[in-house]
Amino acid sequence: SIQSSGGTVNLHVELEYYTPAVGDNSDALKRASGAYIFRPNGTSSTPFGEPVSALYYKGDLMDEIHYTYNDWVSKVVRMYKDSELVEYEWLVGPIPIEDGGKEIIAKYYTDIDSGELFETDSNGRGSIQRQRNHRD
Repeated sequence: SIQSSGGTVNLHVELEYYTPAVGDNSDALKRASGAYIFRPNGTSSTPFGEPVSALYYKGDLMDEIHYTYNDWVSKVVRMYKDSELVEYEWLVGPIPIEDGGKEIIAKYYTDIDSGELFETDSNGRGSIQRQRNHRD
């Protein structure tokens, strides 16, 4: 949980992966997963599980927790002093491809009551408001 002057928010983030779809891209049904195409082979993701290590760093401007899952997946949580901002960064790669590769995802669980609305990052250029189970 994250505590600030505004209260406490419970936040849990799980890093998981999907097995990617394979294909030869000869038509839409044979489209392979790739650098700009998220196309998992199924609907069930696999969790990476608990991190193998966690290191806490206390600083003058922020505190950080570094979590390591394996030699190519890790995450960093930053809590800034005198701010209600929390930064969450996950680092992936290079992804092993010997087994066909993986589609990596992050699942965020929180007790924030946002109804059906939420926001996603637009490649660091701003946020986009979205509505759950809605498509224009």
